[in-house]
Amino acid sequence: MKKILLLILIPLLAFTFAMAQPVSEPGNETKEKVEQKQEERYATRTYTLKHITPREVEGLKAYYVQRSFNNNGRMITIVIRKDLIPRFEELLNQLDQPKRSVQLKIFTFEAMSEPGKIPDVHKELREVLRELSKVLAFKSFQLDGTSSLMVREGQRHARILLSSKYELNFALANLILSNDKPGSRKVRFEFNLKGTDMGGGPQYLSKSKRNVDTLIASDASIEEGGYLVAGVSKLGNSGHSLVLILHCEIQ
Repeated sequence: MKKILLLILIPLLAFTFAMAQPVSEPGNETKEKVEQKQEERYATRTYTLKHITPREVEGLKAYYVQRSFNNNGRMITIVIRKDLIPRFEELLNQLDQPKRSVQLKIFTFEAMSEPGKIPDVHKELREVLRELSKVLAFKSFQLDGTSSLMVREGQRHARILLSSKYELNFALANLILSNDKPGSRKVRFEFNLKGTDMGGGPQYLSKSKRNVDTLIASDASIEEGGYLVAGVSKLGNSGHSLVLILHCEIQ
């Protein structure tokens, strides 16, 4: 009888003990582990910039999940996946370099079908005009104006009112320099040339009533020290054309 009673009590006590133990919730345990793993995957890094501002690092935002910085300082703090740190630092180092400057010389010529001479300009520029006369059958050119625009590498926008007998506005955007060796570098950018009342409208009208036409709009790629015929546009009903030639020097 005692044996039977013991056999009944032992399983009952084992069951009671098991019920008294705290039961772990699988869902909570999994969530904690996931959060812990996420924390282990990410790191916080702080960098001091030398040549660029913290806002210029925005182009690398695909590599980090959080960013903070002081608008007046050069320090930036990011939260980033650990496996992306080497690539981020490589790109940041490439970005945080002394900014190069590009001097863009802008020549405007009036091209005509009447016989005449090529203006007394730089030898290489004269050669450009000779080649242009062969392609477009212009017989003479008259120098309208020469302007100069200094642009920093990475500068998004720049504009200038050209030195010209016409009211010409030249605007440049998104200038990029190649990382080739000096002498073989290229400058790429977008630009447009706008003229006011190029069709011969009355000049005494207020600017709000005058016509502003986009004469030339394009992308440009110029070799260092080279010349580029950036575009040709008709000048009203005169039969003449406006020729835009660009030259760049990298400093």
